[in-house]
Amino acid sequence: AGTSAVESKQLNFTSDSVTLTDGEYYLDGIDAESGEEIVLETGTSDEIEIAVENSVQLDDAKISVQGNGTVRFYVGDDIQIKDGSNVTVPEQRSTGLWVYGDPGDSSITIEGDNSDDTRFVGVIYVPSNDDGDVSIKHAEVYGAVAGGDMDIQNGATVHYDSALQARNPLPPDASPLRITYLHVSTTKIEVTD
Repeated sequence: AGTSAVESKQLNFTSDSVTLTDGEYYLDGIDAESGEEIVLETGTSDEIEIAVENSVQLDDAKISVQGNGTVRFYVGDDIQIKDGSNVTVPEQRSTGLWVYGDPGDSSITIEGDNSDDTRFVGVIYVPSNDDGDVSIKHAEVYGAVAGGDMDIQNGATVHYDSALQARNPLPPDASPLRITYLHVSTTKIEVTD
């Protein structure tokens, strides 16, 4: 409520760009089209957290992370970065952008066409499941993508950022369930006619 950049849980593109600064945002969805840009100003160490109930769709649009802070998206449905879209972080620092999808519903598409490559810098993390899949075509990814069935097609390049090797993909506040005790037993059954 403290920004004019969001109106009725939607980004308010009064011009071709909208700017969000540190804080938490709740959106119904993100649908950015040709020429539109979402600027995320993190300053020196600020955090921006954006919860998106439905899908994120970029069609020849841009997301620009600025500063040395961290941006986290939590997406409830599909993530589509298509047709010349460009998601950037300064100095290709992929640890500056984390996108989390719903393991039950999210499919990930990072796709350009023959004339327009699509580019993504950051991490997309959707725990593996039977329904979600990842498709990368005519696109460059700098960072990492973790998800279900992976389909990397022609014109796709993934540059793994070794800075991610020592990073935990879960947000700092996350408290995942951990198994502290496991009791395993077996029962043999013999069937005869």
